[in-house]
Amino acid sequence: MEWLLPGSTCWKTAIAERASLLIDGERYFTALRRAAIAAEHSIFIVGWDVDTRTCLLRPGSEGDGYPPQLLDFLKALLERKTELQVHVLAWDFSVIYAFERELMPSYHFSKDRHPRLHYTLDSQHPVGASHHQKIVVIDDQIAFVGGYDLTIRRWDTVAHQPEDPARIDPAGHPYEPIHDVQMALQGDAAAALGELVRLRWQAATGEKLKPPEVNEQALLDLQGDVVFEHALVGIARTQPSLEEGGSDVREVLQLTLTGIEQARQLIYIENQYFTSAAVADALVARLRRPDCPHVILVLPEAQSGWLERSSMGVLRVRMLARLRKCDVHGRLHVYSPVVSGAAVQVHSKLMLIDDQMLKVGSGNLSNRSMGLDTECDVALAVEDTAPADDPLRQRLRATLDHLLGEHLGMPVAQVAAVREPAQIVALIEARTGSARCLERVAEEDEDASSLGLAGLEDSIADPEHPIAAEDFFRTLLPVQMKHPLRRSLVALLALVGASLALGAVLSWTSLSELATVDSISQLVEQLRGSNFSLLYVSLLFVVATLVLCPITLLIGATVIVFDPVRGFGHAMVGSLAAATASYWVGRAIGPPLLRSWATPRLHAFRRQLRQHGLRATAIARVLPVGNFTLINFMAGAVPVRFAAFLVGNVIGLMPGVLSLTLLASQLERVARMPNVRSVGVLVLSVCGVAFLLYSLGKLFGRWDQRRSARRAADGSVA
Repeated sequence: MEWLLPGSTCWKTAIAERASLLIDGERYFTALRRAAIAAEHSIFIVGWDVDTRTCLLRPGSEGDGYPPQLLDFLKALLERKTELQVHVLAWDFSVIYAFERELMPSYHFSKDRHPRLHYTLDSQHPVGASHHQKIVVIDDQIAFVGGYDLTIRRWDTVAHQPEDPARIDPAGHPYEPIHDVQMALQGDAAAALGELVRLRWQAATGEKLKPPEVNEQALLDLQGDVVFEHALVGIARTQPSLEEGGSDVREVLQLTLTGIEQARQLIYIENQYFTSAAVADALVARLRRPDCPHVILVLPEAQSGWLERSSMGVLRVRMLARLRKCDVHGRLHVYSPVVSGAAVQVHSKLMLIDDQMLKVGSGNLSNRSMGLDTECDVALAVEDTAPADDPLRQRLRATLDHLLGEHLGMPVAQVAAVREPAQIVALIEARTGSARCLERVAEEDEDASSLGLAGLEDSIADPEHPIAAEDFFRTLLPVQMKHPLRRSLVALLALVGASLALGAVLSWTSLSELATVDSISQLVEQLRGSNFSLLYVSLLFVVATLVLCPITLLIGATVIVFDPVRGFGHAMVGSLAAATASYWVGRAIGPPLLRSWATPRLHAFRRQLRQHGLRATAIARVLPVGNFTLINFMAGAVPVRFAAFLVGNVIGLMPGVLSLTLLASQLERVARMPNVRSVGVLVLSVCGVAFLLYSLGKLFGRWDQRRSARRAADGSVA
C-alpha cells in the first residue's frame, strides 16, 4: 500500500533526516527554545493563537540565558542575531474567543516593536472558517508541526499531576492537566514546510518572501520521545478555496480515510474532538466488516466549557452512539486519560495505523478540520513490503508504546512486551482504576444533548463548508414563517413610526402640555427614584403580557422612562420575568387550551419549539414571528426545557431591547433639542432599522424561492 500520494493524500513528500515525536508541552517548548536559539536567518510562527505571554521555560528549569516568555524571548534573539527575521502569523480570531485570548495581540506585538519582528493577523478564510495550522519553521532546516499553538494553558509534563504548581496561566490561575504531541522535522521536510508557511503569509498579506539562505548544519538532538531517521514525510493540508467556484484541498481527510480503510489490526487515535461525519462513516463501515481492526479512541472525558459541550460535545455523543450501534464484533474501545482521579484534557491530533503509518498535526476529527479550516498534518509511512525489523516500522510501534506507557503509568518496555491488539486492549482494561489509566468513556443518551445549540451544532459550530448568510438563516427559521415574518416586520416598523410621530407631536405642538402635567411627572419621578423600580417594572411586565399586551410597547415605555443603562436593564429583566411567568402558565394550562388559541402559524412554530427549543426561542425574540405571550405559552406546553427557553430569551431579546433603547435615547434628544442635527440622526437611525428589516425580508424571500425551486426539482426527479 502506498500511503503518501501527492495530489491525493498529501501536498508533497520530502525526506526528514531526523523526525522527533515530542510528547507533552515541557518536551516541545524545551525543544523549540533550543532550535530557536540556534536560528541564524528566520523564525516563522504560524498559529491559531499566538500569545506573547506564553512561558517556554518554567521556574526551576535550567536557564539558557534568554527570557522565559515568548515575546521577550523573540526580542532577545533579535538583539543578539543581527541577520535574524521573525514572522508571526496568527488567526484573526472570532469575537467568540475574545475572553479566552490575550487582549489586543497586535498592540502587544507592535509595542516597542523590533524592526525585524513582523506580526500580522490572518483573515483570509471563508465565512465561519479559521486558520488552524500550528507550525514553526526555523531557517527552513527545522520545523515543528502538531497540536500545539504557542499560547497559554498548554504547558504540562508527562506526569500530568492534578496539583502541579508550575501549571498556571499568566494570571496565576491553575489549569487542568493537558496532553498533546508535536513532530519536529529536520532536513528537506522542514524546507517544504517553510514553503508552505510563506505561501500562507503571501495569501494573508500579499507579500512574497524569499526562502532563507540554507547552510549545512549538524542535526540537533531535540530529545524526542521517539526518533525517526531518514524518513519519507507527507505533508497533508485542509485548505478551503477563497474564490467562488474554486476547488478545496482536503488531503487531511483523504489521508485519514485511507488509513481507516487500509488498517489491518489496529487503529489508534488521539484527538480533541470526534465530530466528523465522514470519519464516522468510514469507521462504521469498518466496524461492520468481519476483518475489522481494533479501534482505540483516546478522547477528552468531556468537552471543556458550556459552549463546547453544547456544540462539539453534542455532536460527539451522536457520533459515538452511531459507532457503538455498529460495533457488532466488539472492536471499538473509547477511553479518556485519568491521573489520580483527575481527567487529563486531550488536545493531540494523532492517528497510528498498525505499525505502518503515523499522522500528527493540527487537524481535529471534526467536520471543519476536514473541509473548512486551514490545517496541516504530517505523516510518516512504511510500505507493506517492508520487513518486520524495518527501523521505521519498529519506531512506529515504539510510538504506541510511549503513548500507552504515559497514559497507563507503565514503563515503555513493559508495554512493548504486549504485541497483539487484543492483548493491548486487555492491558488497558486491567489498569482501569489505577492511579494512571485510561477510563472508558461512558455512553450518553443522545436526547440528553437537546439543551445544546438545538440543531445548530453541525451547521454553525462544526460546518464542513463555508456558511452563507442565507443558509445560516435557513437553519434558524422554518419556511412557514416567511410571510408572517414579513407582515410582522411591517407591523413593527409601523409601531416604531407611530411612536416617533407621537413623540414629535408631543414635543412640537401644544399637546406637549399634556405630557408635563404634575400627576404624570410625579409618577415618573417617583418610579425613577424608587429603590424598588426594578420590582415594579417586572410586575408590570408580568401582568401586562399575561393579558397579551405587546412586549415591544412595554419595552419602549421602559427605556423612555429611565436613562439608557437602567432602561436597558429594567426592560431585559422585565421581559425575562414576563417570559418566565407565561412559560409556567403554559406548563400549567397544557395543550388543550392552546389548541383553541393557536393559529396555524403558531402550530408551525410549535413543531420548531419541540425540536429546537433554544434556537426557536431565540429566533422568536430576534424576529417577530408571533405574539410574545402565546409563544411563551406554547414553549411551556410543548414543553421546552426551561434552561434552554431562558437562554434563548436572553440571546434573542438583547438585540431588540438594545435597539429600542438607542432609538428612545435619540428620540429623547430630539424632544430636548429639536434641531436639524438631532432630527437628522433620528431619521438616519430609523432608516437604518428599516433597511435592516427590509433586507431580512428580501433575504428570506430569495431563500424561499430557491428552496421551492429545489423541492420542485427533487419532485420532478422522483
